[in-house]
Amino acid sequence: MLVTSHKRPLPSSAAIWPSAPTTKLTGGRVPRVRVLRELTSEIMEAVGSRAALVAAAVVALLVLVPEASRADRFVVGDAARWTWGYNYTDWVIKKGPFFLNDSLVFMYDPPNATVHAHSVYMMRNLADYQSCNLKAAKLVAGVMQGTGSGFEFVLKKRKPHYFVCGERNGIHCTMGQMKFIVKPKHSSCRDY
Repeated sequence: MLVTSHKRPLPSSAAIWPSAPTTKLTGGRVPRVRVLRELTSEIMEAVGSRAALVAAAVVALLVLVPEASRADRFVVGDAARWTWGYNYTDWVIKKGPFFLNDSLVFMYDPPNATVHAHSVYMMRNLADYQSCNLKAAKLVAGVMQGTGSGFEFVLKKRKPHYFVCGERNGIHCTMGQMKFIVKPKHSSCRDY
């Protein structure tokens, strides 16, 4: 014999997640983990612990799985794009953390009489990055690949990626300008 008792009706999906409430403390959305915790308590009150656990697990999967597979797209340098005179290390700090499958879009003007050529090289290791040694570097975007909608590089490996501009014998790199390091985290580490 199945006995059920409802102290109150279950909340509708619109009531659960129309948009996360904001808080003064975080200045933004309430973390999804907190919302799930509150939802689990309400469900447990309404239908009992075993059914609530199953319902909470289903809700957690529906809410969290799409977020874990989400990938973001970043234009390197934002409005400044990939150009001389911008601090890309600061940009990485402000935009990070980066995750697996995120994309870095390198956008730059084609070379002409007033604009120097730019390119994107990936350095083999930290020593080559620091010394701007282009001998073993891999060209990932030539001087024309950053024009228009730019060149998109997907972070597919959990390792440091050392990016530099290699044009003019690497002078943009050796001057400490057009270079940065990104080490993507696993996508399951995203903040919910």
